[in-house]
Amino acid sequence: MIKLTEPTIADQNLIYDLFVEGIDINVYQKKLTKDLNYLKAMASCHSSIDYNANRNIINYMCTLSNKNIGFITLAYDFGKGKIEILYFSIDRKYQHQGYGKKYFKLALEIIEKSRKSISVLVRTKNSEAMLAILKEQDFKQESINRQGFLCFHKNMNVILL
Repeated sequence: MIKLTEPTIADQNLIYDLFVEGIDINVYQKKLTKDLNYLKAMASCHSSIDYNANRNIINYMCTLSNKNIGFITLAYDFGKGKIEILYFSIDRKYQHQGYGKKYFKLALEIIEKSRKSISVLVRTKNSEAMLAILKEQDFKQESINRQGFLCFHKNMNVILL
């Protein structure tokens, strides 16, 4: 059974290891591991505020049968009506088995429940798996940023009854 759960302090090492792995394959920027306090704070809490960008940061662990195998980080900017999927990593042992698609879909369901209409942003670099997930979920590429990340978006118009 898969689900998204709140991270605990015990999840810090897994999140850090997945960040380092992502840096090694050029998915995440190297500067992320330079601020270990930031990573530890991010990994140890479910929710925090990014005051510089005026966003609420929400972390979820990707849990498979009570074992955490990855994480996903969402940044909510309700003032602009946007949510960015900041980080998304699955442990290599569980990749290419369909889990990434399932967890991404769960995250989109959480996003759909949060607002009636929202724009979801995703940036990726050198990840064929992520590109396949985005295509499957009807995300559209809008640009390439200065760091070489492909920027995708999807407008989600949800009517809650």
